[in-house]
Amino acid sequence: FENDLNESKSYQFNLKRGGLIKLERQVIPNEQLFQIRTEMEEEVKYNQYPFRAAFVEPRLHALYSNNPANGYMYHGVKMKSRPLAELHHISQLATTLADRFRTSEFNIGLDLVVYRNGKDSIGWHADNTQGEQIIASLLIDSPCPARTICIKPNNIPRDGDEAIELYPTSGDMYQMDAKMQEGYLHSIPRATTETKRRMVIVFRHGQPKKVDSDLGVQIKSLLPPTDRRVHYKFGTLSELTEGHLYSRQILLKTGAHW
Repeated sequence: FENDLNESKSYQFNLKRGGLIKLERQVIPNEQLFQIRTEMEEEVKYNQYPFRAAFVEPRLHALYSNNPANGYMYHGVKMKSRPLAELHHISQLATTLADRFRTSEFNIGLDLVVYRNGKDSIGWHADNTQGEQIIASLLIDSPCPARTICIKPNNIPRDGDEAIELYPTSGDMYQMDAKMQEGYLHSIPRATTETKRRMVIVFRHGQPKKVDSDLGVQIKSLLPPTDRRVHYKFGTLSELTEGHLYSRQILLKTGAHW
């Protein structure tokens, strides 16, 4: 879409299997973008989450909403919301965008997501675990060149199916509606070259769910991890039984891996 987007601040793509993708350029001015980026850097505490029981998702989250009893859950990830009122600039932004989408609030919440470098990523998925009707992602900080958002059909290919790549940058917003989630998957793959940080706020409206606890582990720094190699401990491990199977999370917690 590069040529079309250079000539327009808004582009809507109606998908063959139903649903749409909309990309809007420079939704908020640079001064407001700076205020929100600073708030995300200085005022927010981020968690990292176990994913499908065996893995740790390679990106960071912080969920905020007007109802801290609510949360967001998908594939073993379980986030409990924090009060949106704690974030002055981001809560003002949420009010403005809620009016734009003709809703009173984003009742699932605002998911503040950080990809610390090009190694952080998210695999193929659809945003459909809580009846999402509004899914809008606003780029707050983006590397140059921008990270790729890949989109593909979710089952056996058909003639005329699309393979789509989007390259939103800071200040851009992209939307994927509920119908699109039924027929397509999207991902942000690992970058092939060294890449700087990516920060995005995902605004979701759908079916809120009560969450009693958060399963994430707080990450104190937004800097990329320096060493992701796994180290092993040999010999007798008092908390583990030989021959049993354990998740990576338990192996890390007991010190068998680090």
